[in-house]
Amino acid sequence: MIGSTLLNYRITEKLGAGGQGTVYKATDTRLGRTLVVKVLSPELTAKETNLKRFEREAQLASALDHPNICTIYGLHESGGLHFITMQHIVGKNVREIVAGRPLDLSSALSIAIQVTDALAVAHSRGIIHRDIKAGNVMVTEDGIAKVLDFGLAKLLDESHEGTRGDMHLTELGVPYGTATYAAPEQAMGGRVDHRADIFSSAVLLYEMLIGTWPFRGTTSVEVRYAVLHDTPQRIAEIRNDTPPRLQQILDRALAKRPEDRYQKISELRDELRSVRRELREARALDITDEFEPIVPRHQEPVDTGLGGTFRRWFRNITGGEGSQTTPPSNINTAAPRGTTQRSETPPRELHDTPQTSLPGDGTQKSVAILPFRNLSGDPTVSFYEFSLADAVITELARLRSLVVRPSSLIVKYQGQERDPREIGQELSVSAVLAANFLRSGDKLRVNAQLLDVHSGHLLWTDRIDAAAADIIAVQDTIAQRIVDGLRIELTSDEQVGLAHRAGGGADAGAYEEYLRGRDAMGRYIYHSLAEEDVEEAIRHFKRAVELDPNFALAWCALGGC
Repeated sequence: MIGSTLLNYRITEKLGAGGQGTVYKATDTRLGRTLVVKVLSPELTAKETNLKRFEREAQLASALDHPNICTIYGLHESGGLHFITMQHIVGKNVREIVAGRPLDLSSALSIAIQVTDALAVAHSRGIIHRDIKAGNVMVTEDGIAKVLDFGLAKLLDESHEGTRGDMHLTELGVPYGTATYAAPEQAMGGRVDHRADIFSSAVLLYEMLIGTWPFRGTTSVEVRYAVLHDTPQRIAEIRNDTPPRLQQILDRALAKRPEDRYQKISELRDELRSVRRELREARALDITDEFEPIVPRHQEPVDTGLGGTFRRWFRNITGGEGSQTTPPSNINTAAPRGTTQRSETPPRELHDTPQTSLPGDGTQKSVAILPFRNLSGDPTVSFYEFSLADAVITELARLRSLVVRPSSLIVKYQGQERDPREIGQELSVSAVLAANFLRSGDKLRVNAQLLDVHSGHLLWTDRIDAAAADIIAVQDTIAQRIVDGLRIELTSDEQVGLAHRAGGGADAGAYEEYLRGRDAMGRYIYHSLAEEDVEEAIRHFKRAVELDPNFALAWCALGGC
């Protein structure tokens, strides 16, 4: 695409790729301005509902005129390609700005106020965003926030709510929104309204204040469980410069039940404005307009003593920012409970669709791992159906060069007799893995096929025979065959990671107990919410660590219960 022209738009640079298509920087040859072109993948336009969603995004966003919303210029079609042209914003998204480190209190409030003000306008037009997150909020060099991507937006038209057409555009059971930001009702795949945006905006504010998310985990199951049940760590435990009122605001906005949150996002915005006004008065901040955007900066370390006095004096006369801080050591950044993870690189949003593609290859590689089919019908081994697919998904999700659909999206296909290619088209992936298994005694046979969704051709098919005790080797083999079949180019670190056994050398019996526990926990989160399923998961995880006290995955899973 680079160097090509769509109508009067010359493509100059690829900016990224997401679930709906690819984003490019371009030049309008008629007007001479730089803009952004978002192209929907050609294979997606074959399905009318996908095209409708793409058109709906343009229609909804173009109707919104607000300084904190990315301006949509138009919806176009050329040579069979459908694309949107939109404002090019020079700056960084909030994820890049935060980079695992807390922002200055005024900076965090400024961005949050602008985002909630933009959403207040959208909600007044009957539009909800449904995917507010750090990657969807850009901030210019002047501190102006811009909300991007209304691709998941839904028109709140009660006269059409629940109709067949509406169900096509926003299917129930599909949890829209990135897992770490999704409201509990989104995590359950149920109907949502504008109060889901209130929850997600509060998650965004928490991330800016703390440097990481309020709900964390190593897998989608753990994150969804945290969203549904966990209480975030209080801000005062991490930093000492936030007023108690701000914690009260976050507590209300992050309430599990929509009716316990603010009922209008304008109420949340006004509360944040009030906090900023009080902060300005208390600290005599040099802000001519209390709503004026602030150039974002990180929280400064608390300097005491003579050295601190000198550093403050030096910054005042030089205009320097001084030394920058890392997150406090007591923050558990995206690590399971009971562990601490430190990284020198910015944290990647868990379960977010990676914006990557193969070097030298214009197509984005993506795959869906469908639940395995139990050919024997033996209920005692039915736990393999979800847990094996979930294990392969978890292993492949570590690869930055491959987009893997999360377990939350594939679980609804468990037990269904569906054409894998049709499912792949629904999930907008380039390949889909369909597998079945047969266990007899201590023997296990897995038949797997990797299908190219676009052409319908088989990329790889194989029968894997193994001892039931060596199930780890089976999932490792499947993961490696998928990488080979899609011709994914791995980094040296990824090659080492993929070669490392998924179970970390765990005892075979312990690993089976772990899989049984994951199946029970998945059943709880995605289907039942029954206490007995959690209790069953705990029993299996406890049994796993009894069999292998060094089995880290089982300990992490047990801590997540």
